[in-house]
Amino acid sequence: MHRRNFDVCVVGSGPGGGIAAYVLAKAGLKVALVEAGRSLRPGIDYNTHAWPYEVLERQLQSGRNSPPHLKTQAMRQPRIAEYATAPPQLRMESDHFTPVGDRPRHGWLKAVGGRSLCWAGHSLRFGPLDFRQWPISYEEVAPYYSRAERFMGVYGYKDGLDNLPDGEFLKPVRMRCPEAALQRGVQKLKAGGRKIEFIAQRKAILTEKHWSKRSPCHYCGRCMQGCDTDSKYNSANMPIRLGLQTGNLTMFTEAMMTGILIDASGRLVSGIEYTSPRGAVAKIECKALVLACSAVETARQLLLNKSKE
Repeated sequence: MHRRNFDVCVVGSGPGGGIAAYVLAKAGLKVALVEAGRSLRPGIDYNTHAWPYEVLERQLQSGRNSPPHLKTQAMRQPRIAEYATAPPQLRMESDHFTPVGDRPRHGWLKAVGGRSLCWAGHSLRFGPLDFRQWPISYEEVAPYYSRAERFMGVYGYKDGLDNLPDGEFLKPVRMRCPEAALQRGVQKLKAGGRKIEFIAQRKAILTEKHWSKRSPCHYCGRCMQGCDTDSKYNSANMPIRLGLQTGNLTMFTEAMMTGILIDASGRLVSGIEYTSPRGAVAKIECKALVLACSAVETARQLLLNKSKE
C-alpha cells in the first residue's frame, strides 16, 4: 500500500516536476510524485533505431492509404499527428485519459519524464542583457547555471559571446559541413562590419564519460523521439531516478489528478484527488502542493478548483 500522507505532493514529472521532486526528496522531505502517464523503458517501450520501413506509424496519417487507427488519431490530435515518426507510447492518445471534443493544439505527452523525453536538449544561458529588467543579475544566477550544467551534462564550444555566456561544457560535437559553412559566412559578414554572431549547438547530451554513468551519444539523431541510450538528459533518467534512490520519493503513475483538496478553513491545500486507469478515485494528503503539469494543464486544474481563495 502506498503511503498516502506526504510533506509535499508534486503533480507532473516533466522538466519542472522531476527536479522539484528530487530536490525536495534529497532535502529529507517525504514526496509524492503524481504522473498521469506510465513509466517507459528506453530502447524497449520506444525503439527509435528501427528502420523506416519497420515503423507503420511513419506513414502520412492524413494519406489515403493510412490504416484506420492512424486516421482516427490524426483527427483526435492534429498537432501530434504531424509527427508520424513518434512512437505510439509517446502520444497522449495511447494512454487511458484521452480528452474528447476540441483538440488542444500543443504537444501534450503523458509519461514519466513528460515532454523532456522529446526535448531536443538545447541548453543556453540567459545573459546580462536578459536580466537587465529583473531584480536579480546574471552574476547571481551564474553559479546555478553551472550547477545545472554539471548535473545534466551539457556539451558546447567556448564561444566567448557577451550575452550568451559560456558554461561548464563537455567536449563539443564537431560541426557538420553546413554548420561550418554558415560559420565562415558569419565571419565574412562580421569582417564587413555587420553585427552578427555565430553559436554552435549547446545541448544537454553526453559526449564523454559523465558522473551519472549514462551512455555517451552515438549521433543517431532521434533526440526528439525519446533517447534509447539515455545520452540526452531528461527528467526520468536523472532527477526522478536519483530522487527514488533517496527513499523519500514515492511515484504514482497512471494517476490523473482530478481535483485539489482544501482544508476545513477553506484557505489551505490539504491534498489532491486522482483517478486510476480502472476508474478508482483515491486521495493523497500533503502539507504543500507543487503543480508542474505543463502550462495548459496546470492552469486548467487551478480554474477547476472550487475554493473561493
